Amino acid sequence: MLIANPIYDTVFKYLMENLKVAKGIISTIIDEEILTLDLAWQPRSIPIERSNRR
Repeated sequence: MLIANPIYDTVFKYLMENLKVAKGIISTIIDEEILTLDLAWQPRSIPIERSNRR
């Protein structure tokens, strides 16, 4: 079985940008309540505007 590396997973990075969601995911993984979370700065996901041209 292959497991995707979450460090490089775009969806995982997007979810981790939201502190409330990040606390919930990490709390579930380690099976302990997270009271505070201080994340290091990371580049944010920026939506790309698509033109109507083909």
